[in-house]
Amino acid sequence: MKRALGAIALLVAVGVSGCSSKPKPEGEIKAGGSTFVAPLMEKWRDVYAQEGRGNLRYSATGSGAGVFHMIDKSLDFGCTDSPLDAEELLNAKRVGGEVLHIPIALGSVVPAYNLDLDQPQPIRFTGPLLADIYMGKITKWNDPRLQAIQEPILKLPNKDITVVHRSDGSGTTYVFSDYLSTTSSEWREKYGSARAFKWPVGSGQDGNKGVANFVRRTPGAIGYIQLEYAMENDLGWGSVQNRSGNYVQGNVATVIKAVESQMAAIPEDLRFSMANASGENAYPIGSATWAVVYANPPRNSKAIADFLRWAVHDGQKYAQGLYYAPMPPALVERAQKLIDRIGVK
Repeated sequence: MKRALGAIALLVAVGVSGCSSKPKPEGEIKAGGSTFVAPLMEKWRDVYAQEGRGNLRYSATGSGAGVFHMIDKSLDFGCTDSPLDAEELLNAKRVGGEVLHIPIALGSVVPAYNLDLDQPQPIRFTGPLLADIYMGKITKWNDPRLQAIQEPILKLPNKDITVVHRSDGSGTTYVFSDYLSTTSSEWREKYGSARAFKWPVGSGQDGNKGVANFVRRTPGAIGYIQLEYAMENDLGWGSVQNRSGNYVQGNVATVIKAVESQMAAIPEDLRFSMANASGENAYPIGSATWAVVYANPPRNSKAIADFLRWAVHDGQKYAQGLYYAPMPPALVERAQKLIDRIGVK
């Protein structure tokens, strides 16, 4: 599949303020977690160092590990695509106090596949059909239920579906399962939304990169990954039915539509879901990535705040080039208010 987004390219105005002066570097910042946001974090790390602002070390170990090591204070902040749950918040409070959830990026989780198709249009999926594929109830690409929702000119092959999923604690898994839970009652009752499962079928791989590599080298495979990994590996990715009944592909524009439809409902602590967001053109499997950090970190408070301030302002201009959506100015403003609380006792 050609690596082109065509008409979906979008220029987004992002509010940039308070980042014109370079802060004096305080020391190396240790962060890690989400592989979903890793390509953007790596870009930010390089630019931040080149500008002489400071040094960031980022380990893409999965959202679960990012949360765990933020709580135990071995990281200055963790990155996760799923907010901390009640148990994690309570544990963190015992260890280090209040945790702030600071959104730093927006992206899409796409069902990517490896099929040699005669027609270029994406395969259509619904939430219940994706759930059935991941529960092992649909095992062929030309299953009548899957074929029925394709355009008449798109004929799916009589080929086995090879399912691949994450094997590590994954925010991408949480985002994907959160969407399935909103659209499939059977999935919701059996599995719900979580960073890790005992999967009924499929092969497990570590990280978005591991899933993408497996799909790329396995004809007939399907896996859920952040869009950048589908583009990097030249994979096809499907259009997914949203709440309005429209089939929408994940991209910068459709993720922005999803978050904009949620803005009024986003709570004060900025822990929110974009699963099955409303709106005709909203992509239903989008997510924020949060930097989770103690309000009063044990070290590097100023350096952490300086980097996150830069990320949600100046750093957003690098998002679209890696197929992430820049955060809307209203969300940037709310994130800034939380950043301003870091290290203020």
